[in-house]
Amino acid sequence: FFLKPDVVAITSFISTCANFHASGEIAGEGRAVFKMAVEVFDMMSLYDKPNHLTFFMMMKTAEKHARSREECIRFTEALFQRACDVGEVSNKVLQAFQRNVPHQVQQQYQVHAGNQARVPPEWCANVRKKEKPLVVGEHGRQQLDHRQATWPRQNQQYRR
Repeated sequence: FFLKPDVVAITSFISTCANFHASGEIAGEGRAVFKMAVEVFDMMSLYDKPNHLTFFMMMKTAEKHARSREECIRFTEALFQRACDVGEVSNKVLQAFQRNVPHQVQQQYQVHAGNQARVPPEWCANVRKKEKPLVVGEHGRQQLDHRQATWPRQNQQYRR
């Protein structure tokens, strides 16, 4: 009897890795957690496709447990490129990308830091509307869902 892990189970495991707090008692435990998350993420293609939360949690894991800043940047950029390719760039993925990589790397993707970030619609084609970043529309016009633009400000009291 074998249960196939799905995107929810795998993302949950990666989330646990991302939120793991290394005690410092065992040398390299944060690095070991990062390696486990990478192995599970790589294995995921056998079972299911990663969604935007999977990419976000992997970026968070890299930010917290990568061996060096350079490794975090390289890993985050590779994850972002893959998320773009499969249409899974959400607000969270975009924010993690902006947090983990220098401005020069962001400019290569024409993603600018702050609230002015805009992405091509195909980068977020598989993300639910309320989780999509601002999208550059046809003919260069920017499309903005007002609920999306005001949601973080309205719910700041719940984030504390």
